[in-house]
This record gives sequence, C-alpha cells and structure tokens, in this order.
Amino acid sequence: GLAPAVRFSHITRLPLRVMGFKFYKGIGEIQEKPEITIPLMENIENKKILVIDDVADTGETLVEVKRYLEEKNPAEVRVAVIAKKPTSIFDPDYYIMFTDKWIVFPWEKMPVTKK
Repeated sequence: GLAPAVRFSHITRLPLRVMGFKFYKGIGEIQEKPEITIPLMENIENKKILVIDDVADTGETLVEVKRYLEEKNPAEVRVAVIAKKPTSIFDPDYYIMFTDKWIVFPWEKMPVTKK
C-alpha cells in the first residue's frame, strides 16, 4: 500500500507514516498470523488515523493492523483500500472497487521476486 499512500499524502499534504506487516512467507505461502516488521514509532493517542493499502484480499493483515493501532488509543482508525475482494474478512471504511479478479497495479509490473 505504500505507492497509493505516498500519492495520497502528496495530494492532501497530510503526513505519512509507514508501518510494515508481513503475512506472506513466499509466493502464495501465508503465515498463520500477520507479523509486524516495521512498528509505528510515533505517539498516535487522540489522533485520527487513516490506513491506506492496495487490496483487502483475505483481510487478515488489515484486522491485525487495525487492532495494533487501536491499542495505541487513537481518536479513530479508518481504513481505505483500492480493491476489496469477496474473500476479505475485513470490511474497509473506503474502497474504490470490489473484485474477485487478480490485480496487478502499475507499480507491480516489474518483478521483484523469483520463484
């Protein structure tokens, strides 16, 4: 979700903070539970937070992200994604499209992993 989050930050001039969560071990291999790889280092108590991601696929990672952030006592946490899939257990506050199709975003066209 970094590419859409950066674009959103540039358009709105709102600050951007990055967190990392990992759910996939490899191509098509998921872990039992998403794990945090880059924690949020800033105090967000009483702040309004918007999480931006590209896809709510299984939704497992977004469930964990929202839980993690809510433990830090923000005023509110909302989630926006570009695409929501019917398989998602997480219901984002905002999404642009609902699809069951495989999505390749423009910023993903150059392969970065080998199988």
